[in-house]
Amino acid sequence: MSNGTDDAYRAAIARFLPSVVRLALTGGINGRQFGDLVKQAYVDVVTADYGRSGRPTNIARTALITGLSRNDVKRLRAGSDSDSATFRSDRKRYGLGSLLREWHTSTDFLDSEGRPIALPFDGHDISFARLTQRFFSDVPATTTLRELLDCGAVRRDGDTVIALRDYLLPPVGNAEHVERIGGLLSDFVETIAHNLQRDESAPSCIEIRTTEESIACRHEAAFRAALDAEATKFYQRIERWLMDHKELETRPDEATTRMGFGVYQISGESDRR
Repeated sequence: MSNGTDDAYRAAIARFLPSVVRLALTGGINGRQFGDLVKQAYVDVVTADYGRSGRPTNIARTALITGLSRNDVKRLRAGSDSDSATFRSDRKRYGLGSLLREWHTSTDFLDSEGRPIALPFDGHDISFARLTQRFFSDVPATTTLRELLDCGAVRRDGDTVIALRDYLLPPVGNAEHVERIGGLLSDFVETIAHNLQRDESAPSCIEIRTTEESIACRHEAAFRAALDAEATKFYQRIERWLMDHKELETRPDEATTRMGFGVYQISGESDRR
C-alpha cells in the first residue's frame, strides 16, 4: 500500500473516530478501556482473517501483524466472545420488526383502506396471538406484547392491541438500543471495506449518501417528515422482497447468506468549520 493510500486511511479513520469516542464517553468508557476493545478487535480480526490453509492465524503471526506482544494476544484470545450481545439483540429485533411489518403490509391484517387493523389479543382467527406465532412459535404472546409496548410500537386498549408504527425503536437509553448500535456501525463499515478491498471483477455494495450545506434549521422538521415517508415506502418494498425470498427450508448443499440494507438521517454541523 502506497504512502498516499496509508495517509488517506489515517485521515478517514481520524475523521470518524471522534464520533466513536463520543459514543464511548457517553457510555462511561474511558481511554484505557476503549484501547482494550481496539486491541481485542485487532486480535479477533487477524486471527480470523489472516490465517493460512483455512486455519486461524497462530499467536506469533497475530502478534507480528497487530504489533502486540504474544502474551497480550494469548490473553485477548482467551477473553474473546464471538456470540456478542449485539448479535443476539439483532436477531430478536429482526423478529419483532418483521412482525410489525407483516401487520402493516399483509392483507390479513389491513382494513379496506390499507391501514393495520386493531387486533383482539387472542381467541380469534385473526388476532395478535396468531400474528405472534408466525414469528415466535416458542415465545408467549404476552412477552412479545410487553416488548412492543415498551418500545412504543403498539398500545393496548382493553383486550385490543393497536399498531402505532411499522418499525422497532427501543426507548432512548435502553441497553438494547445501545447494543444495536454495534450492529449498525459494523454493517456500514463492512460495506465500505468491501468496496475498498474487492477485486475489480467482484460487484460493489450500494452505499449512497446525499447532503446539502447551509440549509436553514427551520426546515429540519419538514425534511424529517419527507424522509420518513419516502424511506419507509422503500424500506417496506425491500423488506417484502427479502421476506418473499427467505428460504424456509434449504437443501443440505445449498449456501445461504445475510442480505439487507440500511437508511439513516444526516443532521448536524457542516463539515466546514
